[in-house]
Amino acid sequence: MEKVKAPEVSIVIPTTLRKMLIENLTDVIEKVSFQNTIFNTIFYEVILVIDGIIQEIPGETQKILNEITLKYPFFSYYQNSKKGAAANRNYGAIKAKGKYLLFFDDDLILPSIDVIQEMYNFVSVHPHTAINPNWILPPALIEEMKKTKFGRFIINVDLINYRGWVNLPEWDDKNIFEASKISVYCLMISKEDFDNSKGFDEIFGNQGSEDFELSRRLRENNVKLYINPLLCIYHNEYDRMDIRSRMQRLYNGAKNRKVAYQKLGIEEFNIRYHPIKKAILSVISNFPNFWLFIYDLVPNYKIFDFFSFKLAHVITAIYIYLGFCKSKIE
Repeated sequence: MEKVKAPEVSIVIPTTLRKMLIENLTDVIEKVSFQNTIFNTIFYEVILVIDGIIQEIPGETQKILNEITLKYPFFSYYQNSKKGAAANRNYGAIKAKGKYLLFFDDDLILPSIDVIQEMYNFVSVHPHTAINPNWILPPALIEEMKKTKFGRFIINVDLINYRGWVNLPEWDDKNIFEASKISVYCLMISKEDFDNSKGFDEIFGNQGSEDFELSRRLRENNVKLYINPLLCIYHNEYDRMDIRSRMQRLYNGAKNRKVAYQKLGIEEFNIRYHPIKKAILSVISNFPNFWLFIYDLVPNYKIFDFFSFKLAHVITAIYIYLGFCKSKIE
């Protein structure tokens, strides 16, 4: 009997069962299925890791996942009992059979399987490398953001693409370039390099900073980090475009930075505050809901954007301060 060949690439998708999951997952599955047909083998496998327990998965969602599992032999899903993004990705890597890993967030829209194929082509030809594509927010989402004061703030601070979010001085719009750090939203790396670097540190219970900490260890293990700005996917964060959900994310990220600095002793994760700024934040951070209430009172008209943007900056500083300076870590 002919031995079944192991997949070359394992696509690991961690999820908290966000609303767009099934639609995005189905799209990825269909594109992978087409590519596997071209290769006439299971070149790609898809592994979904749910941050929760099977009993808590909504019945309709579980039914759909079971149907996908039966229809597509390259798909499987697991639960990881609410252990956080870092642990979920590690769990997916353990289950992976591929020589290469692609960590892929559940809110990504894949315009073409060619994006993944190009990433694979790069790391397979260049040993001991890891690579990100570029990302942008979907044009339709940007148009919707223009209708809200917080959406216009996100556009104003250039958080609508990977370049603005990662803020690297070495960014190059025209060429693949070596980066000092990369993100894990869509990351291709060999399983060997990932395992040798010990994967994600599961001390991080929330999402945020765990990928930059991994970047540091990858560099220490002589894995070069690259970004291809010419490959682009859509980051569909429509459910995180209100100020409260965004501030919670910033809080979690700052808390993770605190973990990296205090527990792992990584100086680059420290946030240094000027004494005057720290004194002000120590006072106004006692009333985060008050500042959100004031923000809500600002009318949603562009003529008031100057004031709403200033308030949004203040609230951003408050939540980062709360996460880094006032949060408790175990």
